[in-house]
Amino acid sequence: MVIPYFIKKTALKKTSILLLYLFFSFVCTHAQRNFVVDNKGTLIESHNLVTTATNPPSNPIHGDVWFDSTTNITRVWEGTIWKALLGNTIGDLKYGVETIDHEGWIKLDGRAIATLETTQQTQAAALSFSGNIPDARNRTLMMRGTGVIGDLGGDTTVPILQVNLPNLSLVATLTNAGNHTHTYTDMNPDFSGRRGGGASTLLSAEVNTVRTTSTNGTHLHTVNIASGGSNTAITINPSFLQTNVFIYLGY
Repeated sequence: MVIPYFIKKTALKKTSILLLYLFFSFVCTHAQRNFVVDNKGTLIESHNLVTTATNPPSNPIHGDVWFDSTTNITRVWEGTIWKALLGNTIGDLKYGVETIDHEGWIKLDGRAIATLETTQQTQAAALSFSGNIPDARNRTLMMRGTGVIGDLGGDTTVPILQVNLPNLSLVATLTNAGNHTHTYTDMNPDFSGRRGGGASTLLSAEVNTVRTTSTNGTHLHTVNIASGGSNTAITINPSFLQTNVFIYLGY
């Protein structure tokens, strides 16, 4: 059976039109699908407005996506802030070798809160900081038990008091060469007297007689034993690696 040429041409034309229709239908159907890539390289489909710009879009709605072309960070509008898709939460802490603030991370160097960005000031106040952010320089971090977040405490040295020493007695032994005697001179004066009813007569008596005391001289001695110390405090700083500490306050 032979198919006329014009019939074949018409069929080919209809097939081409059908393919073009399917192509444009596919494009139109998928033209509104938006995909964004977070900083971990994950492809995320977004059904909200996706904007690429150096400044955040105005009048965003919850779920809108903004790719910050300045910092190359993708952010999502959460109703109050543009939260970076980094998994960070306001108040997170981290150690780092960076020397300056970066990507919403603020160096804990005790600076005045008034020097921060407006949104960061708000976040610092929400974390109960006032006046200044905490100063983590030359400090180690400790989980709060009592007190206020951001309080400073502790010492780098500690003195040893008497109550911290072991309960011991220091005994001193003296030699037994302390038994001794003392001598003294018994000074008896001359005196005159009368014998019977006659004239006065000089009576003789012992004069300048040397006598010796007994040896019963038991007694005590006080002994002071020097410790040899110099009251030098003990340093309690462990070996360390110096880094910086940052707190996440957003943008």
